[in-house]
Amino acid sequence: MDTTIFLAQFWGWLSLITAIVYLTRGNSFLDELLRMHEDKGFVFLSGWVLLALGLITIILHNVWVTDWRVIITITGLASIFKGVTRMGFPEATYKLTNAIFRNKIVRFRIAMVVVGLLGVLLICMSWGLS
Repeated sequence: MDTTIFLAQFWGWLSLITAIVYLTRGNSFLDELLRMHEDKGFVFLSGWVLLALGLITIILHNVWVTDWRVIITITGLASIFKGVTRMGFPEATYKLTNAIFRNKIVRFRIAMVVVGLLGVLLICMSWGLS
């Protein structure tokens, strides 16, 4: 399997499943998510996982082209940035997440719809290459 196809399917399915879970759980999941961000251990560990996934993505797929494949590279870079931010600045991560989403379920749902659509796009594009 080509690296681009694998990473498109990996990030696509991860994004789509995450969005579906978040959208079906609604307010209760948003409240849980905000509570988890209060735990510095969780924030650090999730940052480490994001950093690892981002580095793997960039090492395997540092592709800068003017088509859909650049989405994979940008996703990897965003994962690295988010991971480093969570590990280095856990308090800032909590404050930012809280400011963006606390009592703003509509904003959260819109973000999850965008994440889900991005996942569908990556999955569809990877199937087209197979």
